[in-house]
Amino acid sequence: MEQPSCLGFEYGGMMMMAMHITFVYHHQGWLEKDADGVLKYNGGSVSIIERVHVDTCNLFLVEGLFLDLGYTRYNEVYWLEPGKDLANGLRVLRRDADVVKLCDAALRNENRVHLYFEHPVDADPEYVDEAEVIGNEEVEIPRLEDQENQHQEPQQNEEDEGYEKTEVEGDPSENEANYQDDPPQHEEQE
Repeated sequence: MEQPSCLGFEYGGMMMMAMHITFVYHHQGWLEKDADGVLKYNGGSVSIIERVHVDTCNLFLVEGLFLDLGYTRYNEVYWLEPGKDLANGLRVLRRDADVVKLCDAALRNENRVHLYFEHPVDADPEYVDEAEVIGNEEVEIPRLEDQENQHQEPQQNEEDEGYEKTEVEGDPSENEANYQDDPPQHEEQE
């Protein structure tokens, strides 16, 4: 049996436990009932994401990890309650309160939970060669109609009144006024 993924550390004289769980993401497939009426997740891929810290786990993290797999969106995400089949154990994941339930269930299931994603799939994706698109684009450069107007002082806007304008020559990043030392670093003493 797999041991819980706990890392202990001492803080203020108390032993603290940092709990980690593993997400098993099922994606690129779809949920449907087979000929016998049994719900299955057909096709797809499985991505395992380890060491998800339960104290910082929320819906934003679950979604972000999914988007990191290369997706731009999803329709719905479900998690499977441990010990149940897909037909009876799928739970919709929509709020942080649902994520707390998911984490609690994972901690009771060898720190592992399965998530199933329903997402749009483009059956006939169109591939575009970026180099070809850039090479064929025409860029129109507007002409200056009145060359004399470019040397005129800019008109002062009512919103600009009361503000001092400073012009800096050269690259602003090389200006000494923009330079700032890093704050001093304090070393922790044991």
